[in-house]
Amino acid sequence: MMTDPRDDLLGHVEPLDPDIELISDYLDDELSDEETAAVVERLASDEEFFNKVAPIIKVWMMPVNLRTSLERYRLERDVPKLPISLPMVVPAPEALIELRRPRRTLLARMVAAPVWTAIAATLLLFLVGGPLLLVSTIRSNFIDRNDAAGGRAPTGDVQNGKVVETRAGETATELFPHGTRVVLQPNSHLQWVVPLPLIQPVVVAALEGEAAFEVTKGEVFVALSTPAGRLRLSPGTYAVRCAPGCDAMLVTVGTGALNVNDRNEKPLLSLSAGEFARVPKGGAPERTTGGPDYPRLPNPGEPPR
Repeated sequence: MMTDPRDDLLGHVEPLDPDIELISDYLDDELSDEETAAVVERLASDEEFFNKVAPIIKVWMMPVNLRTSLERYRLERDVPKLPISLPMVVPAPEALIELRRPRRTLLARMVAAPVWTAIAATLLLFLVGGPLLLVSTIRSNFIDRNDAAGGRAPTGDVQNGKVVETRAGETATELFPHGTRVVLQPNSHLQWVVPLPLIQPVVVAALEGEAAFEVTKGEVFVALSTPAGRLRLSPGTYAVRCAPGCDAMLVTVGTGALNVNDRNEKPLLSLSAGEFARVPKGGAPERTTGGPDYPRLPNPGEPPR
């Protein structure tokens, strides 16, 4: 009885690693919502799994259009070949003109070297840091979803930041690197970090409870998250209240201006000096006239230092 030689060939094919097959399906968006969430959680918590699939993620992120390359290959493959028997007419060679390569000046070489060094460093940063940045973003989004499910302020962007807490009847004053002062009211929690201190002196913070802010010009702005929404505070004085599980965030503006942003930092409402806002959780922010239940500034009208 004759056997098909393909059977012997298939018998020597190693089965695909389940983890490689799983990350391939994840990157190709072929998983259900539950399976996708499980992969995201595993990337954030399982270091061995991440180290195994990181090369796959890196290749996936490389800016190579495989479809374009495949189409080019097909076009080249389908071009009809000329028969060898056809007479070939070769034009006579033209006279060659010898061109001397211009010499670069010392200044040009001094300028070019740092440029190529910067390009190489950027490429290296992308190849090495790209997958790490992707996993960091996945982990941050996963933490934000868990915080939102528990009615808390999203802390994915302030992980490993400084934490300040107050108990009942206790207040605390916190200073940011460039002089911004935060007065934390009782039963409140503040976590903050400076993500890019060498590029732009901004502060990212998450607040649960109530606090007053005096943002200085040296800080540029403060990106603040609460259980009900996100704010971008420019230099000025503000007060914000939103305890864990609150139905809405209340905002008081003393001086300066702020934006109420969505999750993608798109401005939804802008406030200026002397205005108030109510930001319901999951709803549209609205400008109000304030009231006795709104948070108060520690020093109303005092300009930021």
